[in-house]
Amino acid sequence: MMELGAARTKVELIKLQVAYRHDVLVLQGDLAKAQTVVSGLQNRRIELEERLREERGLNDKNAQRLKDIEALVDALKDAIDWMEDDH
Repeated sequence: MMELGAARTKVELIKLQVAYRHDVLVLQGDLAKAQTVVSGLQNRRIELEERLREERGLNDKNAQRLKDIEALVDALKDAIDWMEDDH
């Protein structure tokens, strides 16, 4: 995700949300797969939050690197919230 950047990650997360919606609403038999996707995103968000804490100790509070990681964490939170709300 860091390699993609925040903007590209948001696009990829939207694609993932569409696939998730298809699996949950259309297939309905693949709920376990859909939950696995959400769990994976939650794990990635936790990893990025830990990295953000580490980076805050190493960088200036206005560093672009921090802003990039914060944007990724926000994008993941939005995607997870959207999926958990069962759209």
